[in-house]
Amino acid sequence: MKQVTDTGAIEAAVDQIIADNPAQVEKAKQNPKLAGWFVGQVEAWLDKPASDDEQTAQQYSGVALAKRYFECLGNKTMDALGVQIIEGDHPGSSYFAAELRQDIDYANEVARNSGLKCRFLRN
Repeated sequence: MKQVTDTGAIEAAVDQIIADNPAQVEKAKQNPKLAGWFVGQVEAWLDKPASDDEQTAQQYSGVALAKRYFECLGNKTMDALGVQIIEGDHPGSSYFAAELRQDIDYANEVARNSGLKCRFLRN
C-alpha cells in the first residue's frame, strides 16, 4: 500500500465508493463498525494503477475536481453562484481554476437554496 496525501484523490475515492455502494452505506449507518469496509475499499481504489488515458495528478487534484464539478452544473447555475472557470492564456497551458466572484455568504445561500451539496470557505 502506498501513502496518499492528496486530499482531492482521497475525497474522490470516498465519494465514488459511497456512490457505488448505497446498500453498504445503509448497513454502516445501522452498524458503525462496518465503516472499516469503506477504509479497505478506499485503500484498494487508491492502490489501483491509473489507466493509460488518465492523468491522475491533474484528474484528482482539488482544483481539477472543483473545475469538473462546476462545469457539470452548467452556465446558469455557475452564473447564479458567481463561479467562473478560468483557464490559462497560453496555448498548451494546463492552468485552470474555478473562481468565486460573489460574496461567499451569498454564494452559500444560493447553493443551499438550489440543493447543491457544496459550500464555499474563506482561506
